[in-house]
Parts: sequence; C-alpha cells; structure tokens
Amino acid sequence: MSRASNLAKAIGADGTLNVSDVAGLAAVASSGSASDLSTGTLPIARLPTDLSGKTFSGPLIMEGSPDNNDSMLMMKKNSQSGFALLPWDNAAYLSHNIRYINGKWEKYYDGSITSPTHTLLEINTALGGLNLYAGNTFTDGNANWDFAAQVPLFDKYGNLAKPGTIVSTRMYYSGYGGGARLATSSTSWNTLPLAGTGRDPYHPSDNTNIRVFNKKRADTHLRFYVNVPIYLATAESGVGFLGQIYIGADNSTGYNAGANYTAIGSLPNGSNHGWGAHGHTGNSTNLGGSVTQILTTQNNSNASSVLAKTGNVYFYFLVSNFANTVTAYWNDYSDTYPKQAHFVVEEYIPG
Repeated sequence: MSRASNLAKAIGADGTLNVSDVAGLAAVASSGSASDLSTGTLPIARLPTDLSGKTFSGPLIMEGSPDNNDSMLMMKKNSQSGFALLPWDNAAYLSHNIRYINGKWEKYYDGSITSPTHTLLEINTALGGLNLYAGNTFTDGNANWDFAAQVPLFDKYGNLAKPGTIVSTRMYYSGYGGGARLATSSTSWNTLPLAGTGRDPYHPSDNTNIRVFNKKRADTHLRFYVNVPIYLATAESGVGFLGQIYIGADNSTGYNAGANYTAIGSLPNGSNHGWGAHGHTGNSTNLGGSVTQILTTQNNSNASSVLAKTGNVYFYFLVSNFANTVTAYWNDYSDTYPKQAHFVVEEYIPG
C-alpha cells in the first residue's frame, strides 16, 4: 500500500483530510499560490497563539460578523475586560468594557466588577472631530450613555469643542497717515478708513478699507473688539459707530457692494445709535479719546446664516456725526500726531 493510501486510511476516517487535499496542497506548496489548488480544500488559516516577535509584511485585517458589523475585540490574557474597535461609515469607534455585537453595544467585562463605566470614543470623519460617550447602565442589553452622549472633545483643528471656546482669532490695525485719516462733520454714515501705512495685510487687494476673516467652523459666531482713536473739535454733540459684515460669495462683486452687508448686532444704527459712541458732554470744549466697542454676530438679523458660514467673511466700519456743527477726527489726526485703530476678531462656539 502506498504512503498516500496509508495517510488517507489513517486520517480520512474523521473527515478532516483526504487524498485530494494532499494533492491540492502539494500544488499550492510548490507554487506558493492558492490559485493553483485544482482539487481538494485549503484548511482555515489561523494566527499563531503567540504573536510575540512576529512580523506581518502586509495589513492585518480583522472582521467581525458580516451580518451584524460586529466590533473587533481585543483583551489582555486571562481577562474579559478589553477594548474593541469598530470601523463604520464616516466614523470609527474605540470602546472599553463594551463591544458592538448583534446590533447593540453590549457589556463585556469581568463579572466580578460592579457596574464599571463603559466608555466609547467616536472619531467622526463627517463632523471632523472626537466625541465621547460614557455610562454604566444598560437597557435590554444595550448600553446607556448616562454620563455623556456624543459630547464633543476636540474639533478637526484640535480645538476644545465646548461652548465659549475660541476657535481662532486675528488682530487687525488701520495703519497711520493719510490712508487712515478721516475728518468729517457729516451726519451720514461714512466708511472708516483703514488704508494707512503699516496696516495689516488681511484685506482684499482691491479694497484696503475692508477686512477679511476666515471662519473655520459651521457652528460658531464672531466677536469684535474695536478701539478707534477720535478727537472732537467741540463736544456739544456726539458720534455713532456701526460694524458691517458680508457672508456671501467670495468675490469682489459681492464684498465691494455695501448693500450686501448686514449690521453687526441687533440694532441697524449700531449699539450706541448715531450719537452715543463718543462726545455729548454738553459744552464746547474739545474732547479726545477712543471709541471702544464689543460687537457680536450672535444677535444679528442673519445670525443663523453667520453661524453656518465657513470660509471668508468680510467686514468694515461706518461712522457718523449726530450734528453737522461738530467735526470729528477719526483714526490718525495728523503727521505730527499719528494714531491708528486696532481691532480683534474672535471665532467662538456660542454657549
């Protein structure tokens, strides 16, 4: 009797190996390619029980149940307390003390532990951030998020994602000299000049009196801190100050048209109307100082549109006199007495 017949007789009785398997495996062993298997079957491939020192030249792919999209479970030896990985559409999950199986986030930890906290980290590629889930109870075997349910930890820029967080900020300045100088007694709204020498570079090339801010997120508002030097030849009347913002198409036709802008804040004539930003002392003496404003888009008439906006946002400032009997000198006063305006814009997550 041949060796092959002896092998078939000895092993074939339990159904795990037969002669055709031997012939097929011999072909694969000779070529190194499973495509050369012409007869028989290949046994299920298994990782060795000890992976220490093992090197894998290609990616290691682990799959859960194809029917239920189960998570991949990993644990320390001799312990049921482990963590699980679950790739998903537009997201990936890392869990501890629970695993996703049969359509639920089920308990998976040593039974001797009393109600440990189960935690889940979500890397959400659609939202571009890191979110936390946590709890210690279950309903019908499914984990409850008693402590945290998709609480944002960080956005895609690495910023803390919580109300009040400043996402980004930028400082601007008007520069000094003739390009940043306005002397007016007009009771109409006039553009505050920001085109002085040494001005900041954050403006369109075709309009140096406008500034641009790049808004990062679609759930944030903008806050403006403004300080503008002013001198009134007499202080019998007052002046007004108004911020304007544009969130439309990012082109010169859009940002150069004043009609496309909306007042920053809820009042169309500014928070101090057209007369209360400075002056009104009731006497004819001159008055220097600064107009200081804190403005926010959170109570804009188009607040929801500002909130959802991402990309470039344009803004500028308007000033006016309440009476034409008073001359107001905005920003720079003269070459002998140079001055310049400063303002800061913050993008923040509203609370």
